[in-house]
Amino acid sequence: MSKYPENLVLYATTGIIFAVGVGTYSALAPIADLLESADTGLSSIDRSLATIAMAISPVDKNRSPYQNRLKDGCYQVFGPAILDRPGCYTVQEDITFEKDTEYLVYIKASDVTVDLNGKTVSGTGQSSVQSGIYIESGDNVKIKNGTVKGFMFGIRGEEGIDGEPLGSVIVENVRVADASLIGIKVVSSKVSLRGTVVTSSDGPEPKKYDYLFDYLIEADECHLKPAGNAPLLDAATPDPRVRLPADCVIDG
Repeated sequence: MSKYPENLVLYATTGIIFAVGVGTYSALAPIADLLESADTGLSSIDRSLATIAMAISPVDKNRSPYQNRLKDGCYQVFGPAILDRPGCYTVQEDITFEKDTEYLVYIKASDVTVDLNGKTVSGTGQSSVQSGIYIESGDNVKIKNGTVKGFMFGIRGEEGIDGEPLGSVIVENVRVADASLIGIKVVSSKVSLRGTVVTSSDGPEPKKYDYLFDYLIEADECHLKPAGNAPLLDAATPDPRVRLPADCVIDG
């Protein structure tokens, strides 16, 4: 068998030692890529070295989330990111955006789960012109476990620009705060909101927009279960900040 794999591992190992010694961790990423594509004759030890090289390589937060995968198979998100493949995506840290045009994720695929992972994602407040999370068409999309604050829309989902309708959307255990226009707006075939809280900014600071709704939901099938400490919503009772389908099922 060719000695190429053994030589490759030797060079890689030398590179690892050198990188650790001088603090140049970024040198490991191309080494890991080489190892990952090496000849199938690599031994289990060689593969272990490849795994170590990739494990200690730094995460480039500016790369596509598809370049930063977790052990559970989910992708790491540091935002902004366009999600155009099915999969699970996990926010890794609290994020505060400095540009009015920045957002966390733009979802353009079906079978997508975004786990905010208990983190807070903050926009620029009244000057933001974006949705914290935007969903364009697709089906079986889930947003869960965290806080989205300081965007024009906290969460917004609707049909695609090509007219493709949005299917099922689930928002679970999410707090939306300080949206300048609408907290949660979803136009889809099915919406399920569980443990959600929407709070608007009613302070004295200047407003760029007239705040419209906490919830603006248009769906053939609607289920809503507010968080335990949230005020009970009732689709049949007029509320200037809540717009739900008349037959929306409200639990709790």
